[in-house]
Amino acid sequence: MKRFSLAAVPAPEPADLGRGAAARQSLLAAAIEVFGERGLEAATTRDIAQRAGQNIATIAYHFGNKEGLYLGVAEHIAGLLLARTAPLLDEADRFDCAVWLTLPTRPGGDGAGRPDFPPAEADAWNERVRAEAASRPHVHVSEEWQRTVEADGGDRLLQDDGVHPVRAGHLALAAAMDRALAEECGR
Repeated sequence: MKRFSLAAVPAPEPADLGRGAAARQSLLAAAIEVFGERGLEAATTRDIAQRAGQNIATIAYHFGNKEGLYLGVAEHIAGLLLARTAPLLDEADRFDCAVWLTLPTRPGGDGAGRPDFPPAEADAWNERVRAEAASRPHVHVSEEWQRTVEADGGDRLLQDDGVHPVRAGHLALAAAMDRALAEECGR
């Protein structure tokens, strides 16, 4: 099964971080790999700790449990995405009104689900986008695309990775953006 993957997360040089922070980073990097390969249910904290070269108790210390580590991974990935897209987000300042679309968290609706695209990752990203937009009064966040893809059959608008649209999805995305602009910016 093809798994959702944003990109390999480079591990920081140990000299750049304190011992605790370096351990946390190595756990995050290992968890991204293991969750990406096996999914949340099949991944084990023992495998993650071993891949990170850490004691299993380090997971409990930094994240509490496997679900806490999973949420930590989602927040880490959202932070990486936001840092990489900051210049694009700053482009919104050139306009009187701008709209950012949220990512769908459950393509095809709750019943469809996608084991290869964890909703927590999209939820974390969407929260970061909302927080970033809150500091920009002319920027509006719309859930038009999210609603479109989360409707019954909406998952057919996306490629197998659960993120990128197919041709019909591009048309639906353009229509969602048009509706969002009309609603938020009166255009």
